[in-house]
Amino acid sequence: MSPLVSVFLGFIFLRERLSWMQWLAVFLAACAVSNQFISYGDVPWIAVTIAFTFGLYGLIRKTVHANSGVGLFIECLLLAPFCLSYLLWLEWQGIGSFPSEETKLNLLLISAGIITGFPLLMYAAGARRIRLTTIGLFQYFTPSTYLVIAVYFFGESFTLNEWITFGLLWIGLFIYSVEVWRTRLV
Repeated sequence: MSPLVSVFLGFIFLRERLSWMQWLAVFLAACAVSNQFISYGDVPWIAVTIAFTFGLYGLIRKTVHANSGVGLFIECLLLAPFCLSYLLWLEWQGIGSFPSEETKLNLLLISAGIITGFPLLMYAAGARRIRLTTIGLFQYFTPSTYLVIAVYFFGESFTLNEWITFGLLWIGLFIYSVEVWRTRLV
């Protein structure tokens, strides 16, 4: 759902235009997301919230005129007081994990922050160079990768409904990718 939010934010606020083939790809992705909504049976509010917040994050990163590294540093500075307050609250409740007596766990927790920062830095750098609509649709590659890992490496089942959802997504991504490639050659 987040990729669709990015596409529409790019269209509405950045005036990014799509060809009719790209709109077809967006329509297929919307049908795939709708299929999952219907099968879920309720509005997945957490997913909706994440979709809109990450879509807005992408829009902000696209429009803010700051180096991606500087921008990420400022984001970290703004969020640090909230994160530290939460960590202190967890410790006060007796359910915190940091700092631990185990050096290995401390290093794991610290490195998790660094490892998480790298993709955000790359996303911020890419957001300045690529259309938000393209970023949005290419975000569907991640769940596709997770699907392949889940099915082929962990032996998870793959239902007919999931085949329909991912089939629509893959057809849409193929159409969008071919259209982007075709327009670059012209």
